[in-house]
Amino acid sequence: GGGPPWPRLLRGVPPLGVAAGGAHPPPGGWRGPPPRPRTPPNSEVVHAPVPVDKRRVEAFPTRLAGLVHFRPNLFGDSRGYFLEAYSPDSAAKLGIDAHFIMDGESLSTKGTMRGLHYRDPSEAKLVRCVRGAIWDVVVDIRPRSPTYGQWEGFELSDENHYQLFIPPGFAHGFSVLSDTALMHYKKTELYDGAKERSLKWNDPEIGVDWRVPVTTISARDEASEPFSALTKRLRSSNA
Repeated sequence: GGGPPWPRLLRGVPPLGVAAGGAHPPPGGWRGPPPRPRTPPNSEVVHAPVPVDKRRVEAFPTRLAGLVHFRPNLFGDSRGYFLEAYSPDSAAKLGIDAHFIMDGESLSTKGTMRGLHYRDPSEAKLVRCVRGAIWDVVVDIRPRSPTYGQWEGFELSDENHYQLFIPPGFAHGFSVLSDTALMHYKKTELYDGAKERSLKWNDPEIGVDWRVPVTTISARDEASEPFSALTKRLRSSNA
């Protein structure tokens, strides 16, 4: 038709769905697995966006403390749309306290899994998918966290424009849901191979549901350590 194109660009932008453990997966995907017995069960409640700055951004609750899940507002007209992907002011209003010094991107094909990566010493990340769709997963590896070892997942795509801030103390990975996906991330540390670590992507103790069959994975990620090895090392260092 002759109408503006930007409403079509917003197709598939879902409201926030049911929290983890709900009977039906929300449009954006599950919020991770049901909690372990040592933590209270998640409430199966449909959450409304948390207002932060109505001119710029919507923020959504997360199950794991410290994560910030949000979507910048889009400003559309007959030409298309504009969004402010990042600004320090908007980040501060969301409670994001991080000084990013590196931007990176990765291009992957459907069925690719990258992860579960973390850094020692740890770092913060801000991630989004600028083309296609990914299932973005974080695992809480903070030793004293009540949700240690639990994971949470978020669908990030070029249609929903969701972003995820991941503070220090989490392992991170993603699987590709679309034919191809271009993922962009901001980091608070420069890459240093000697400080990069990874957990086994299919460790049953963590139990991540990657939502698609994993068909492509690097040799490095395939050789990652099990979650039990990380737990043993953390206990030894804190003994």
